[in-house]
Amino acid sequence: MKKTPISPATKRNWEKLHIDGKDRLKARANKRLSEKRFAPVGYLTDASLRALGEKLAEMSGNPMDKLYSLGLGQLLRSGIAEKPHVQAFLSRFSCKIIPELLKTELPEGDALGYLYQMLLPEGKRSENGVYYTPKGVASSLCEGLSFAKGERLLDPCCGSGAFFLSLGNAEPGQLYGIDTDETALMIAGINLLLQYQDREFMPKLYLFDFLSEKKLSFSADFDYIVANPPWGQLKEDKHSAFRDRFADFFIRAYAEAKENAEIRFLFPESFLRIGAHTDLRRFMLEKGTIEKISLYQRPFAGVFSGSAGLFFAKKKEDTNVLVKKEGQEPRSVPQSVFSLTAKHIFFFPTEKEREKLALLQKKAAYTLKDSLFALGIVTGDNKNMLKNEPADGFEPIFLGRDISPYALSKPQFYIDFDRKKLQQAAKEELYRAEEKLVYRFIAKRPVVAYDDEKRLFLNSANILIPKIPGMSPKTVMAFLNSAFYGEIYQLIFGDLKILKSDLCELPFPKLLPEEDAYFSALAEDAIKGKKGSTEAIDRAVEAYFMQ
Repeated sequence: MKKTPISPATKRNWEKLHIDGKDRLKARANKRLSEKRFAPVGYLTDASLRALGEKLAEMSGNPMDKLYSLGLGQLLRSGIAEKPHVQAFLSRFSCKIIPELLKTELPEGDALGYLYQMLLPEGKRSENGVYYTPKGVASSLCEGLSFAKGERLLDPCCGSGAFFLSLGNAEPGQLYGIDTDETALMIAGINLLLQYQDREFMPKLYLFDFLSEKKLSFSADFDYIVANPPWGQLKEDKHSAFRDRFADFFIRAYAEAKENAEIRFLFPESFLRIGAHTDLRRFMLEKGTIEKISLYQRPFAGVFSGSAGLFFAKKKEDTNVLVKKEGQEPRSVPQSVFSLTAKHIFFFPTEKEREKLALLQKKAAYTLKDSLFALGIVTGDNKNMLKNEPADGFEPIFLGRDISPYALSKPQFYIDFDRKKLQQAAKEELYRAEEKLVYRFIAKRPVVAYDDEKRLFLNSANILIPKIPGMSPKTVMAFLNSAFYGEIYQLIFGDLKILKSDLCELPFPKLLPEEDAYFSALAEDAIKGKKGSTEAIDRAVEAYFMQ
């Protein structure tokens, strides 16, 4: 039976609410089921090539046969198709020749890789990780690599060989590639044969799974391992300490690399910050040196997130990390900054921002880790369970957007609170606490209001009952809403979701009773809407840390 690509929690919720997941899967943006085709952004820009891709998609027949025929045509026009080493490589593939495609000329570069991506539906590409590296990104990741002393490079998921095509200073015998996709390896080999037309060599390309093979089927010491690994989660039958394939690729690459070797990987930009990748970030900091991080904006068609090129050296050095982002001046950041948080978040403060962080750390005494948190209510059926007007037995329920710093706006909905009818609800005593803070779930920085009326909130808002010695809830709210804390939060976490784990990373000072009373009074002014009160809090919080 084919497994449904949803999480167990989602499946349980659908079953609880008697929802048919089949239609939901088709309706929502589930890439693994998508039949859409995308022309790769930033890969090649030849309009005629895109037209050829559309023509190939309409043709019947095996995609590998089509690409083999196009590649053979290129080799014939270059005059090397009959050479023994080329014939030996082509003999590895049992492909049918399509005569009409032999005459089709292709532009320079990885035209075959571009066409292969166009022939694959988005769902197949997403499931298999077939998002080949654009030329500009490949060139960036290969920048500065020297092969003058016989250095060897491995790409453990080489695809069509984008990194190989970016290396004009290497001999083909110094380049090794591995992939599980035979068509991709065929394209990579043809690309290498065309790039090194004056050399007689057999491309060192190997068809197997880099993660599954306990020992490589060839012997080589690698000075460089450069890769754009698959970004998807590991399949259920794979046992790993990590949840994503790219993490296992990196760990295996580390094992195969020589001492002092360079490992350069392209990661999703989310790798730099989210908690799921804490263990891999910690591994990198413990085992080597991060020399550079290059940030790229949306390099792949159909993928809406950015990516990060991470330049890692298999040696321990106390050094600065060079951070490069398109359209911005390069920045140098001490690697020690990445160890400031428990999750080892890779963030890039300026010198002025580092000074502000130091002020915060200097007075750090407590965190929110012992506080009580609760998620807002999930009804499972807002349309039928919420009313727009007050009614008997119904009480106000607030949304995340009803929350402003310090205060709540007028409620838009009302609910008959019956836990048995709800998909998800926290313990009622948390909603009915004498004092609690509520904050938006979707926000760039904490947006926190005060509630002492035991009100209810939907899941776009979350509950916080702070337990910080010597700090009243109102004082905690003042600190979280302050410009000082907001800037720190955005700097470190840089997300659009306010997560409990991130809030628990924020340090709080040890206040004297009179200091707590002062900040609490300022917060009370803000709750009442007193003019200038939020600005007064901003000044007071910053002044406290500056003193």
